[in-house]
Amino acid sequence: MSGILFACDLDNTLLYSLKHLPEDIKKVCVEYYQEKPQGFFSERTVELLREVCRKVSFIPVTTRSMEQYRRILWPEGCEPEIALMANGAILLEHGRPDEAWQQASRETVRLCAAELGRLYALLSRQDIYRHCRLVDQMYLFVSCEDEETASVEAARCRELTELDVQVSGRKIYFFPPGIDKGTALDRLRKRFPVREVLCAGDSRIDLPMLRRADTAFVPSGELFRELPEGKGCLCGQKALFAEEFLAKIRN
Repeated sequence: MSGILFACDLDNTLLYSLKHLPEDIKKVCVEYYQEKPQGFFSERTVELLREVCRKVSFIPVTTRSMEQYRRILWPEGCEPEIALMANGAILLEHGRPDEAWQQASRETVRLCAAELGRLYALLSRQDIYRHCRLVDQMYLFVSCEDEETASVEAARCRELTELDVQVSGRKIYFFPPGIDKGTALDRLRKRFPVREVLCAGDSRIDLPMLRRADTAFVPSGELFRELPEGKGCLCGQKALFAEEFLAKIRN
């Protein structure tokens, strides 16, 4: 592993659905779901990521389940050796789950298992939510019809539980303490020799990781203002976010 670690969120940071990319950008489909195109990189993102992977240790850090992560078809020269899923609770190394890492995460979640079960039983019966799922037994999320509903419901849900309630787009997430990207980054630092950490992310779920970075790349002023002084790097238009921060890392 390189002495420079680049921890990067995936969805809406590096990987986009078709509706989130401008029509005039050349795209590469890297994910299919039920045989339909699902996730895309821009062609420029692929070129830049390939160059970046030769200079630093690229590690995706995502809320995706292991099943969802494994749908990604990484272009040649871009596939990471290590990836973190389930908000950092599961580690894959060369495509294989690290049992010791996962067991430590299970121990973290164990104290909240009853609460996760209670919330799942409660929220899965409510018609306002389109989906209610336990992700790899590590955290819970529900999805709403639209972002406005999710924001309102998240405020209500914070009154129901002491779990960490986060909203991103149409989804509301319920994370046990210790199942966050910042804790995952701390665990990586203990496991691998690292002299510098770069991070990129687009939502509040990424903030625990972004705050621990030596340099954090974000697409919005709102996130930028929540970073330690001198650590944040604001990167232009969200649709071109990946291309901009990858170019900065390459240079």
